[in-house]
Amino acid sequence: MGVGSSKPHIGRWYDAVINSEETDLFFKDSSLDDDGAKQIACALIDPQCPEIKLLCLWKNRITDKGAKVLFRVLATNTTVESLTLNDTRISVKGAQALAKTLKINITLTSLYLERNQFWNSGAHALGKALRYNTTVEHVRLES
Repeated sequence: MGVGSSKPHIGRWYDAVINSEETDLFFKDSSLDDDGAKQIACALIDPQCPEIKLLCLWKNRITDKGAKVLFRVLATNTTVESLTLNDTRISVKGAQALAKTLKINITLTSLYLERNQFWNSGAHALGKALRYNTTVEHVRLES
């Protein structure tokens, strides 16, 4: 289910973003899963969403399914500058989806993608995409 079709059940993650008074959101080790990632994506496109600059989703249960929805939203998002997805369950397909986002996005400046499951082929796809992206200045990719 993608953003733009029917919304996922709006719940605690959506509310956490919409009701935030902070521009930096840290959801580290929060048991956030694919539905949570979809809720965050829906919140980011909501006109009531505050201007989120940093989105830290470190050490959560996000797989390619939730990451792809989030990446589609981030492709045209104009506020998120730093994205942390260390220690998630993103594989090669998720890295390829992020690579497509990086070819479009003009706001992200920092990416932290350590300890994921996209191996060399996913890192290669990201590297190719970064040739087209002029805003990303800092990337961390370690296995």
